[in-house]
Amino acid sequence: NEQLRIYREAERIFPNDHRGANNVGYVLMQQNKMAEAETQFQKANSIRENPESTNNLGVVARLKGDRKKATELYDKAMAAGPEVKYNLGIVNIQNGDYGAANGNMAGTNSFNAALAKLLGGDAAGAQVILDKSSEKDSAMGHYLAAIIAARQNNGDQVRNHLGMAVQKDASLRDKA
Repeated sequence: NEQLRIYREAERIFPNDHRGANNVGYVLMQQNKMAEAETQFQKANSIRENPESTNNLGVVARLKGDRKKATELYDKAMAAGPEVKYNLGIVNIQNGDYGAANGNMAGTNSFNAALAKLLGGDAAGAQVILDKSSEKDSAMGHYLAAIIAARQNNGDQVRNHLGMAVQKDASLRDKA
C-alpha cells in the first residue's frame, strides 16, 4: 500500500510520464486488482506507447484467460526484455507447446521453467532447474519435485516431497 501511495503521488506530480501509471498498475496487479491494473496500463500506453505496459497488458490478458490476445501483446512488447519471453513461455505451456516454452524460458530457474522441462520430457533437467529456483521449498515446488521423482521411478522421493507439499498446503492432499 505504501508503494502504491508513492507511485500514485509520482503519477500525480508527473502526469506526462508513462512510468507512474505503469508502476501504479503493476502494484495493483500484485494486489490482484486486475481491472484497475489494466486501466493503468492502458493509461500508460496512452501517455506513451511502451513495451513494459504492453507486456503488463499481456499478463492481464493471460490471467483473464485470453491467451491469443496475451500472445499478440507479448509479441508487440519484446523490447521490454527477457520477462516478455518468460511470459510468452507461460502461454506456450498452457498451449502445450513445451519446446517453445523451454526456448522462451531458457536460462531461467523457476517453477514454470522446471514445469516446461518436465512436460517436454526432461525430468532430470526439470530437477536441476527446480533445485535452483526460489520456489523449490514451496508447497507447489515440493509437489512438482514429487512428480519429477515419479517420472524418474524414485518412490522414496515421491513420498518425501508429497509429505512436504501436504505439510505446507493441506489442500494438495486431495490433488495428489
